[in-house]
Amino acid sequence: MPPSYGTKDYWDARFQHEDNYEWLLPADSLNSVVREALSSRHRNQGADGGGGAPKILHIGCGSSDLSFRLRELVASPRQVTNVDYAEVAVQKCRRREAAALEGSGGGGDLGMRWETADLLDAESIARLGRRCQSPSADGEDGNGPFYFDVVADKSTCDAISIAEDVPVPLPFASPRNMSLQQTDNGDEDGAGAAKPKTTELVEPLLLLAVHMAVLTPPRTGRWCAISYSHDRFSFLDGRAGDEEGFPDPRRFWRVVRRERVTVAPPAATGSGGHVVHRPEIAYWLWVLGRTGEMVEG
Repeated sequence: MPPSYGTKDYWDARFQHEDNYEWLLPADSLNSVVREALSSRHRNQGADGGGGAPKILHIGCGSSDLSFRLRELVASPRQVTNVDYAEVAVQKCRRREAAALEGSGGGGDLGMRWETADLLDAESIARLGRRCQSPSADGEDGNGPFYFDVVADKSTCDAISIAEDVPVPLPFASPRNMSLQQTDNGDEDGAGAAKPKTTELVEPLLLLAVHMAVLTPPRTGRWCAISYSHDRFSFLDGRAGDEEGFPDPRRFWRVVRRERVTVAPPAATGSGGHVVHRPEIAYWLWVLGRTGEMVEG
């Protein structure tokens, strides 16, 4: 029976004992596409009024070194926000970075942002956006809409894809429009919001796609992902349908690039000393681009 990658209990237990692990590919496997996405954002920011320092959201940071590779791509560590489902993983990584800063004499550096969040929960997404919008050492004033310019995803989309379908209240309420009172107190009525009339079970990856669209800027946002699946984002094929209930993710994302990445495992020595050449393993690099549509609701 496969591990329960879609459950919080699995990750909480795993990270109690795991200090470093790389899924699928080395930690720097997303560097080139993230760098390219940041450069594209710089070229196009004038058209969208998106000034300020570019920001990276690393989802499912776990115990990967990817967080520290992403840090190398920006001027300030506060431009990188690392998020995981498991608090123990976030705390371990925060301590690891603090120790590295102390050892290099950079103890005064605030370091990257480390946040615990459930990417399939609207209130958690709203809190994440608000916390990252607050004034900080990177010079942001906390005013206006907050966006991450690039989402870095190293197989987190795979783990989320096998989670249970999520009941989503309808009519759909965008996390961006949730009030402070709603997300801090969980009090929908106190915020003046009408109670949902019904719920709809939504596939977890579709819900993740809409939530990532909430956190990324229209037209210039990018989602760079490594997956073991050649059809992980196949739900983005074709035209968006008429919206009935939960919003169609095809309204917000398009596939910019899908590329096969092969890895040659090291040769093994079989019986009699013969060298056994193992077949290549293929993974997939996906780059999704934001359309111009806002996530309303």
